[in-house]
Amino acid sequence: MEGQRRKGSRANCSFFKQSFPRILLPAGMRMADRPPICGERPTADPAPFRSPAGHAAAETIMTHRTATSTITFAHPFRLSGFAEPLPAGTYKIETHEEMIDGLSFPAYRRVETLLFLPPPPGQANLIQVAAIDPADLEEAQRRDGETSGGPA
Repeated sequence: MEGQRRKGSRANCSFFKQSFPRILLPAGMRMADRPPICGERPTADPAPFRSPAGHAAAETIMTHRTATSTITFAHPFRLSGFAEPLPAGTYKIETHEEMIDGLSFPAYRRVETLLFLPPPPGQANLIQVAAIDPADLEEAQRRDGETSGGPA
């Protein structure tokens, strides 16, 4: 057993260090940031791991976000792009936004608004989604409120 290298032994470590004298690191990682190899002791104050982009791992910036809401129509309503009026009911709305770069504060711009349509009769597993103009949706909501006799 003397000539054989045991897993985790000091002999294995020296063999590793002799066989691989240069350690290749991912782009942006410094030697001090790497994990210890073969029983090395970490430095007293290791630097935080930084991604190749230079951001600390905990400093991830969200550049997109999605807001989900529901809207209820008491009467059938029309939206541009649809040949037929849509039936009354509750609809799920998803708004996708992206961060505006170059500002000193976080601000988002609306990229897309999606309307989830109810499935056709007999096809409960069918999901239909349509990209809509939010101004059209607000106008349809206003008309539905007027038709109901509610506030404008």
